[in-house]
Amino acid sequence: MTARLASGSARPSQALEPDQLRAAIADRRAEMAAVVAQARARLARYTGDPDPQATGDPPMLDVDPIRLRAGIDALPALRAQDARIAVAEADVRLARADKRPDWKVGVTYGRRDPMYGDMASVGVSIDLPLFAGKRQNPRIAASESLAQGGRFDREAIRRELVAQLDADLADHAMHLSRLRNARETLVPLARHRAELDRDSYGAGKLDLGAALLTTLGLAEAEVEALNREADVARDAVRITITYGEERP
Repeated sequence: MTARLASGSARPSQALEPDQLRAAIADRRAEMAAVVAQARARLARYTGDPDPQATGDPPMLDVDPIRLRAGIDALPALRAQDARIAVAEADVRLARADKRPDWKVGVTYGRRDPMYGDMASVGVSIDLPLFAGKRQNPRIAASESLAQGGRFDREAIRRELVAQLDADLADHAMHLSRLRNARETLVPLARHRAELDRDSYGAGKLDLGAALLTTLGLAEAEVEALNREADVARDAVRITITYGEERP
């Protein structure tokens, strides 16, 4: 750089580029250190280990859209609504039962003096549902209305859950596509460009600032790939806990 400045092929301000890039790298390193510290603090909260260490690759949960959609009816919100509907339907049956006549049969047997003989009697009583229009019918109608309202509410809840699941699956598919693009295209391109610029700098065809800039670009691409991987993992965990079988 000094020789290029002396020959006039480089601007004086270009001599400051390496220092600026070093400062930018230091800032980025401080940001990433804070992110790591925050992640360890959250991990310590979940595990109870004051100094948790993560080893190996993070587990990737399998998100199966077909299985998740098939299991919608087993979600707690719908099971709770099914229970409320069952109670309302039981009330309907009880109200209808009160409208039917209630038959009662009683049998008695008595031993008396031998000169009179024993005595047996049979009694039949019928409880008639009088004034059904004012008593039983309104109760039946109210119970049926509650049951029907419960079924409508269940359908609304189910549609909302299906819409939420579809939206979450769309986000997950988008994040997966972004992760593949980072791994297969963005990072390899940034690495290849950094290698080319490093060779050009070694041959004296490129100044140090430009070479450092492409190296920084490679580091940023790799960090972005990790961020996208984290997005995919968060999606999978959230979808599995919310819609899958593995619920807390």
